[in-house]
Amino acid sequence: MNKEAFFQKSRQGTSLLFVVFFQLITSCTNVTTPFELAPICPDTSWLSPNLENTEVTSCNQPVYPNKEIPLGLCQLVDIGLENSVLTRQTWASARIAAAQYAEELSNYYPDVNLQGTLSRAKTPTFGGFSSGDAVETTLLTTYGPQLTLSYLLLDFGQTKAASEALRQTLLNANWTHNRQIQTVIQNIASDYFNYVFTQEQLQASEANLKDANTNLQAAEQKHIMGISDISDELSAKTQRAQILLTVLNDRQEMQDALAQLLNDLGVPSDIPVKLESLPEDPPIENACKNIQQYLAEAYSLRPDLMAARSDLMSKKANLSAAKRATNPTLSFSGTGGRTFYAKGYHDDYDYDSVLTLSIPLFKGFYYRNQVKQAKATLELSRATLAQLELSVSYDVVTSYRNLLIAKEQIHAGKDYLVAAQKFYAAALSKYRAGTTDFTTLMAAQASLANARSAYVNAKSNWYIALKELAYSTGSLSPQSCKIQPCLE
Repeated sequence: MNKEAFFQKSRQGTSLLFVVFFQLITSCTNVTTPFELAPICPDTSWLSPNLENTEVTSCNQPVYPNKEIPLGLCQLVDIGLENSVLTRQTWASARIAAAQYAEELSNYYPDVNLQGTLSRAKTPTFGGFSSGDAVETTLLTTYGPQLTLSYLLLDFGQTKAASEALRQTLLNANWTHNRQIQTVIQNIASDYFNYVFTQEQLQASEANLKDANTNLQAAEQKHIMGISDISDELSAKTQRAQILLTVLNDRQEMQDALAQLLNDLGVPSDIPVKLESLPEDPPIENACKNIQQYLAEAYSLRPDLMAARSDLMSKKANLSAAKRATNPTLSFSGTGGRTFYAKGYHDDYDYDSVLTLSIPLFKGFYYRNQVKQAKATLELSRATLAQLELSVSYDVVTSYRNLLIAKEQIHAGKDYLVAAQKFYAAALSKYRAGTTDFTTLMAAQASLANARSAYVNAKSNWYIALKELAYSTGSLSPQSCKIQPCLE
């Protein structure tokens, strides 16, 4: 075989090797679109690959509530999520983690560089010392392409462990984003309930003020008729003034609650908005799940718990990578190209290839301390997960029991309100007839005021407990914002 035939076959074999090599590499991993591994938009939850993802063409732009249409909780949640800065932060963090994971996957690919050089050199040539010849110069021009390839062939699992650690870090960021969405929903629901029930407290106080005016009219009428002295009238005026102050305070609290709701929606607090009211009687009669079902749901759905588990797996992978850092590595590097000279001359073809075996021996106890640090970090992550599991149990149990107690409070509060209304009506009738004193009428009116406030508080406690149970189990989502008894 002559020299030209040898180089021709070498070039063909090298080209085929590169084609097969790149096909094998690109079939293993795909790191060109890392953001597909993160949440699509700030206001959407990340879905695990084994779940059907929702198609979203573009991220929502900041929106403002329509002041002409009454908004319910679901509409408020949609607005809040679209405007939330907090979900944008966790969304961006997830995209950063996705890009970092994709960067680590690049270690599965070869490092290929193409260089082109152009060189012109002027070299002096000296004649013999005895001849006294003048110094001659030689001009040399060279140019040509050079392809360089390097690839890590074997590292005994170091790259795999490092990429797994970053994959779990990505999952942690995705689950953290999902939990932040739930937190935003929880805050909006809390603000909405707070506004609705401060409004109901204001209505109750206004009803109390109406009763106080009725009492004052009855006392004034009896004083004019000479049936009673002025003390009843003064007591009625004192009671009315006290209730009027309560009305004003409740009105201020309602305005503050609305401003807080608008602030958490991400819109100016002076924007006019209409809100839907809640049912007069909460739907509390449906049977609830038992506590074990809620706990099982929380352990499988809570995004922050899933994030903590991903963090633990990431720390385990980091420990594995630290232990493998002292393993030998085998790498390949090669170059190939052609160098051209003046008048079209060239070297036809040049290449070199190198296999390198690297064995870490000593780095000032760096590797040993790296393993110790990874172990300590793993223990910290394991302890954090254990504490979070206890918190999950506490959150579910307390919110579940609060929901049951709130249900009984609603029954008791409603009975209290009906009895107090009858008591006040009877006391007012007797006072007008002169068969009872004004003290009894004031006591009946105070009892009715307490009953109204207690019933509003009981309903508020039930809705808040229902919301807290959904949040503690991890089932809170934009799709489940409708208030349903016991999450059925």
